[in-house]
Amino acid sequence: MLDRAISGYIPYLLEERPDLNDMFSGFTYYPNSVGFSRYTLMASAALWGGYDYTPLNINKRDDIPLSQKQNEALKVMPTLFNDQGYKVYASDLPLANFSVKPDMSIMDNLSNVTGFTTSGKYTDIWCAEHNFELEQFDKQLIIRNGLWYSLFKCSPVLLRHYIYENGNYWSATDLKETYNEFLDQYAILDYLPRLTAVDSDDNCCLFMDNETPHRKVLLQRPEFIPSNNLPEPESDDNFEKDALYHSTATAIVQVAEFMDYLKEQGAYDNSRIIIVSDHGNIPDTKLDDNLPDLEDKNIRYKVNCTLLVKDFNSQGKLTVDNTFMTNADVPYLATKDLIQNPVNPATGNKILSEENKKNGVTVTSNDSHRINQHAKNKFSIKNNEWYTVKDNIFDNNNWSQGKNE
Repeated sequence: MLDRAISGYIPYLLEERPDLNDMFSGFTYYPNSVGFSRYTLMASAALWGGYDYTPLNINKRDDIPLSQKQNEALKVMPTLFNDQGYKVYASDLPLANFSVKPDMSIMDNLSNVTGFTTSGKYTDIWCAEHNFELEQFDKQLIIRNGLWYSLFKCSPVLLRHYIYENGNYWSATDLKETYNEFLDQYAILDYLPRLTAVDSDDNCCLFMDNETPHRKVLLQRPEFIPSNNLPEPESDDNFEKDALYHSTATAIVQVAEFMDYLKEQGAYDNSRIIIVSDHGNIPDTKLDDNLPDLEDKNIRYKVNCTLLVKDFNSQGKLTVDNTFMTNADVPYLATKDLIQNPVNPATGNKILSEENKKNGVTVTSNDSHRINQHAKNKFSIKNNEWYTVKDNIFDNNNWSQGKNE
């Protein structure tokens, strides 16, 4: 999972870096794909657990805490493969135990599953090896929070909880998105060849979340590498100053380089690989003028997720398939032909694909992306924040406001 990797950028990246078509040999790119929200809180569970964990279905099970349902979703695939005797490694899975820093102890009761975190563990090493000066402070953020702290101290006690907001002080996310946080994620992708062993005699699975595309930074093109001294833009290219494009591009490029490493090690053809994002985002560069004529005109941008899939022994240049897909198809894609008649271990429901989307799927435009903005057992989504889409997300006639139940 590449958090917030924007699918709409991929065609432009392939044009800028045509070598990626060969690096992703055997892969199929599905541009006609949706997640179920703009935010990880409401979008990630379906990716990991399937259709039982769309926001709509999560809210139907309103007798169970959201935190428990998130943990259920994260454990669906590790449990299924664990039960088949695979050695399973799960890294940094989103909101494990409803903690921003994932609590991977949720995997402790699974005998063949190793849960761990990598975020930030290789940043200092990467900076030392690349002679990169790490930012120590975010001046803009410090000044802003200093002003908010003054307001906090002057406010009545009853209001302080809402102003403090767990130290966020109602900050816009891009105030915090510095090179520091970017490198905490980027270094992991860059070091994947050094972190990967290919000598196991066992069947293995790796489930991994990485937030490189979530950090808005400008990078040196066309390599998309970090630099303390970026050159001044030499053209009017819309993507030159589009930090969202840069962070999505570098994540894709780093994963492509890892694909080349797997080929060199003879561990590519015998692997099934799924690259997916939990959601999209409103791009800094306008990609499409033909947005749905709905209350939320950006809904397609928000939920258009990245999905690339390579099956065992699949070969040839990267291909494009416009089949309607969702990221809740991932458990089905991962288990297909490997596990017979897989079922969700928590709900007992079959893990299926087409049956769950033949009449369209329901997504949400709700912008409450923090845990404390929702009820204990349900997402606090208003009636006008549900949308249904079917068949082709790029056809405005396929969008409607409301639920598909």
